[in-house]
Amino acid sequence: MVKLAIRLFDRSESSHVEMVVRQLHNRVKDGFLLTSVAEADAILISPNDPGFETLLNARKSAAEKCPVVYSDANTGRYGFFLSKPATTAGLLKLLEQLERFAADRTQSNPVPRKRAVTPNGYVTAVVEAAAGQGYFCIGNGQDSLYLNAQKRKAAVPVYLVSGKQLASRFAALIKSSPTVAVKPCPAVDYEEAASDSDFQPMDLDLLLWLLGANSHSRFDIATDQPFRLKNWPDFARLPYKRVYLKLAALLSGQAMTYTQLLNRPDVTDEDLRPFVCACAAIGLLEESEPVIAVSPARSTNKKTIEKIITRFFGRSRG
Repeated sequence: MVKLAIRLFDRSESSHVEMVVRQLHNRVKDGFLLTSVAEADAILISPNDPGFETLLNARKSAAEKCPVVYSDANTGRYGFFLSKPATTAGLLKLLEQLERFAADRTQSNPVPRKRAVTPNGYVTAVVEAAAGQGYFCIGNGQDSLYLNAQKRKAAVPVYLVSGKQLASRFAALIKSSPTVAVKPCPAVDYEEAASDSDFQPMDLDLLLWLLGANSHSRFDIATDQPFRLKNWPDFARLPYKRVYLKLAALLSGQAMTYTQLLNRPDVTDEDLRPFVCACAAIGLLEESEPVIAVSPARSTNKKTIEKIITRFFGRSRG
C-alpha cells in the first residue's frame, strides 16, 4: 500500500486522478491510499504548480516522500512520472516503481534495531570511555577513575573497591552522580594513579562487569527487544552466580527478549537484571531479530500408521 497525496490546483484534473485511483483500488486492493501531504509516501504535483521547482527539489532530498510529476511528457529529469490523463495502467506502472523504490531503500537503509539494554548517567560515562582509545579521567577530585582504554586497564581509588567487588561507597557515588565529567588525560596521569597505593589497578572489563551487575538500576531495558550473547563471559576472571551460567547458555543458543527470559520458571528479575546489565556493560550483548518458534508437527499415532500400512498392502495384494 502506497499513501498518495494529490497536489493539483486544477480541480478537474484532481477529480479525474482520484476517480482513476478508486478504479484501480477495485482491481488492486493494496494499491494507492489517498491521504494528506503530511502522511503521504508520494505526492502528485504538476509543473504548473507555482512552487513546483522548490517542492520537487525538497522532495528529492526527503527520505520519507517521493515527488511524482503529473504532466503530458517526461522531460527525463523527473524520478517518478504519471502521464496525463491518468489511467489505471499508468497508475499500476507507477505503483510498481514506487514499491520497488521503497524495497530498495529499505534494504540499503535498514531501520536500526533499538538497544536492548542502555546504561545511563555515571555508568554511561565509563562505558563510553572504555570504548574509546587512549587514557581517560572520569570524575573530579579524589573520586576520579583513570582508564587505559587501549590496554583495557583501570586504576580505581581503593576505598571504592574491595577485591573483585565494588564498595558501598562506589554504589552511593554512582547513585548520586546523574552526570560525571569525562576527559582525556596524559598517559603519565594514568601511570601515576596505577602505581599509587591509594589506587587499585583493575582489569577494565572487570570494572565494567561490576558496574553493570551492581548498578543495574542505572540501565534502561527494552523488554520486547530480542538479544543474544556475542561471546561467552569469561567467568574465570569475572565474579558470577551459578544462575549466570544457565542464563549464558540460554542466550548463547538463541535470541530472546527480557520478558521471554522472565517467563521461565527458573529465572527471577533479581538474577536476570544484573546479568544482562553486566553483559551489556562489557559489550557482550547483540540485538537480534525475533526467532519465530515453529510448532513441531503432531506425531501420528502408531496404531493409525499400522492400519494405513495394512490397508495399503491389503489393497495391493487384492
